[in-house]
Amino acid sequence: MSKNEQFFELVPGFSDFKQFTEEQAYVEVPDDWIVVVTDVKGSTKAIEAGRYRDVNKVGAATIAALKNAVPNITLPFVFGGDGATAIFPKAYAETVRKHLCGLRRHAFQAYEMQLRVGMLSVGELKGYGASILVGKFMTAGRCPIAVFRGGGLSVADELIKNHPEKFEIPEWPDSYTDLSELTCNWREMQSRQGKILSILFSDPEQRPEVYRQFVARLEALLGMPLAEVNPIETNAMSYRSLFTLVSDSIDKVRSGAGLFSEAKRLFTNLCLFKFGLWRLFRPIANYRQNISNHSDYRKFDDILRMVIDCPEDAVESVRGLCESFRDEYGTCFGIHVSHSALMTCFVPSIGDGQHVHFVDGGNG
Repeated sequence: MSKNEQFFELVPGFSDFKQFTEEQAYVEVPDDWIVVVTDVKGSTKAIEAGRYRDVNKVGAATIAALKNAVPNITLPFVFGGDGATAIFPKAYAETVRKHLCGLRRHAFQAYEMQLRVGMLSVGELKGYGASILVGKFMTAGRCPIAVFRGGGLSVADELIKNHPEKFEIPEWPDSYTDLSELTCNWREMQSRQGKILSILFSDPEQRPEVYRQFVARLEALLGMPLAEVNPIETNAMSYRSLFTLVSDSIDKVRSGAGLFSEAKRLFTNLCLFKFGLWRLFRPIANYRQNISNHSDYRKFDDILRMVIDCPEDAVESVRGLCESFRDEYGTCFGIHVSHSALMTCFVPSIGDGQHVHFVDGGNG
């Protein structure tokens, strides 16, 4: 494996999330790496129709498809709810296209959703005056979560949406990608403190000190560090109904998964997690206990994105904090309030640092 392909693995990691505000935490992405952006077309209407779990599943499936295409390289990515953004080495462009076409086909066949998939190189983005720098936040479970700055991801998203004829990938007949390692088996996590807040906070001028002040004042307002507002609580997790689990497996079989292998996977997961046999196996018990430490409830890609468990009496104070920063610094924000959070799991392995759990606010 070349040094170029190992680029992200060689990026020094940091363990305190607040270091996302420090410029030295980032390195510039090589020009020949490729940016891929996916999103569900018409996701707002699908969410309004109560299909936000399906939207999340299709969005997170981008990561599974990329892992299939680039199996031995740690890739930087960000899950965005109705899609995902990632970067990968140019040498894998053709196989990535194939797997993402398979995902696009799966999204339509299984969920009747149209998935937008676009790609362009980091070098091309520089021609539009944008750059991409990446850092690596290491969670308590040693799971690498990419953080991005430089504005390049936002420019890539706009280019792909506004110029589909140039940047959307063409069809690949009979393409397929294996999504068996992507699961949505856990029920929504109910808030323990009052409300689940989904927060988007962005400074158009990308001033590190503004983000630094916002996080510090948010923690002071909540009376606890961000590490303690994770909406995923291991002891509160419970499996979804047997009917919904079987329905999900049927969807995978219809989209190309093997009937026997999917039935075996379903039976194993039911025995381990729904009926509690995980307690008999130390590695699986360790995996279950560490799910919260492998969740992406806080991330940064020129926008600070958080899904936090917030005391109910602090909700309006958090909104007021966001408004004060808007008035003082010209920042932008969005807040969604719900009673629960949902989680989509990507589990290629149960070892520490080898699985990641995507978190989004409930009710869309």
